[in-house]
Amino acid sequence: MAHLRKLAESPRPTGSAAEARAAAYLEKELASYGYRVERQPVPLPGGGESANVIALPSDPDFDPAEDRHLLTGAHYDTVAGSPGANDNASGVAVLLEVARALGTRPAKLPVVLVAFGAEEGRAGPHHQSLGGSQHYARGMSPEEARHLAAMINLDMVGRGDALLPTLRINMKRGVHQRMLGIAGRLGVPAKEHLTPQVSDSVPFASRGVETAWLWTGVEPSYHSPLDTPEKITPETLDWAGRLTLATIRSFDVND
Repeated sequence: MAHLRKLAESPRPTGSAAEARAAAYLEKELASYGYRVERQPVPLPGGGESANVIALPSDPDFDPAEDRHLLTGAHYDTVAGSPGANDNASGVAVLLEVARALGTRPAKLPVVLVAFGAEEGRAGPHHQSLGGSQHYARGMSPEEARHLAAMINLDMVGRGDALLPTLRINMKRGVHQRMLGIAGRLGVPAKEHLTPQVSDSVPFASRGVETAWLWTGVEPSYHSPLDTPEKITPETLDWAGRLTLATIRSFDVND
């Protein structure tokens, strides 16, 4: 909740100075957990840029093109005018806590954590959503895509009475089904959700990577100035964090 409140102090529109300040905050936090942190520039249609904040395992020999690994991501930008507590400071807050936990006790597979910029895009004739995740996914070499065992996306996980492991229709369901099974064992309320909507998991699925998107669904404050921290349910964030971490820890070198 401390991370969420910090990020949701003000809107963080794609390409803005506020988005860049949020990126700097994320860089500092992830580096403090022992990760090698890089900022990947994301050019924006019509000019300007956003950035992906990438946290790599501390092992200097880790190579995503040679080592089987996982990726967990969440976007940190917002639409103009919304402080974005649920969309998506909630996902980024969980991402940071998962990063902290993994820094203390690593999983069997290396994990790359990415805070994506430019998910919302900018309003106007050059609007393009999913900018950061598309840029990252398209930039993966064939070898890197092949060595990526799964991508878990955290987008809007702060409100609701259940988590929705979500898939865009007609996508692979391996990690999605794994997550549902783990939720049952943890006692985390979760139910399968199929949707035509998109989030940052979709560009990875287009590269053949198995994905799952944790979500709690559209709610009344979505994309509005009312998306504020006091509407967030800490218990829901806890569900998302525990389920994400347990799913990551369920993979081994043979997966």
